[in-house]
Amino acid sequence: MADWYYLKHGEQKGPVSSEFITELAKSGQLQRTDLVWTEGMQDWLPAESAPDIAFPSVVPPPGSTIPGQPAETVPNYLVWSILSTVFCCLPGGIVAIIYSSKVNTALALKDYTGAWEASKKAKLWNIISLCVGLVSTLIYIIFTLIPLLMGFTQKAMPAFQ
Repeated sequence: MADWYYLKHGEQKGPVSSEFITELAKSGQLQRTDLVWTEGMQDWLPAESAPDIAFPSVVPPPGSTIPGQPAETVPNYLVWSILSTVFCCLPGGIVAIIYSSKVNTALALKDYTGAWEASKKAKLWNIISLCVGLVSTLIYIIFTLIPLLMGFTQKAMPAFQ
């Protein structure tokens, strides 16, 4: 069992046992950057580089984020909103665009609940716009194209009238 010495705030402490210095490391009283020395070492080393000193593995706390990275990604459906405005239903698409922009605003304010609510509403209005567009297209086909085709058929075959 080797005796350890360590520097804390520029003051040399020790000698302490291997078990004691490991307990200091586990409790956080000995930092990874604090210098330590024991017999057999040529020079003082940071505690994290020293053999036989076990630091607890570092695990980020729950809910922590990487700096500069968004904490949560929330879909804003902006592209879908623009496409549904252009191709499906203008009023429903405009509402979807408004909710899509609210997603980005809420994320910038770190209001993740508000961002998710706006995202769900943008998705809902995109679906409504798509359905209205499909129903409108079907109605157009039924009331415009089919009678038009029937008219061409009757003109093409006058003997069957």
